[in-house]
Amino acid sequence: MESSKLLSVPFLILCPNTKNRSSIHDCIFFFLFQRQETTQLGNVSSSERVEVEEKVVSPKSVDNRALRRSSSSNNANSPRYMYGYVLNRQRQDERLKRGGKQKSVVILSYFPFSSVFRPLLQILGPLFFDIGKRALEQIASCVSAWPSPVPGKLMELP
Repeated sequence: MESSKLLSVPFLILCPNTKNRSSIHDCIFFFLFQRQETTQLGNVSSSERVEVEEKVVSPKSVDNRALRRSSSSNNANSPRYMYGYVLNRQRQDERLKRGGKQKSVVILSYFPFSSVFRPLLQILGPLFFDIGKRALEQIASCVSAWPSPVPGKLMELP
């Protein structure tokens, strides 16, 4: 029987902060999820749902464009949960102190569109790991041009 460990993965968030986090940590969002003990290397994806406060982070901590985008969705009718879709890349390298390294890419959304975000993450993650920030910017630009989803309607995305 495999044991599990509780893993805390920090990443930057440009909108609401979580409960029990304050002051300087307003921009850091923490996921806690179960990870199975395994020696599997490569890309591993998972998703998680967490509750969020309806409070916007301090303008001192993020640039104005990001703050305007996040505050537009941060009203009384906004969802209480954020959904995170995570792709982890694990590489073994005996030259490193811990015997390897791990990188993660996270997509955050107020909506549980796993059938969109999981495949997107499978494309986005490896491109970001191999090419860097430029790949992330290009994909974000394409995604921002997508039409809004309509319940019950099948969409074709580029």
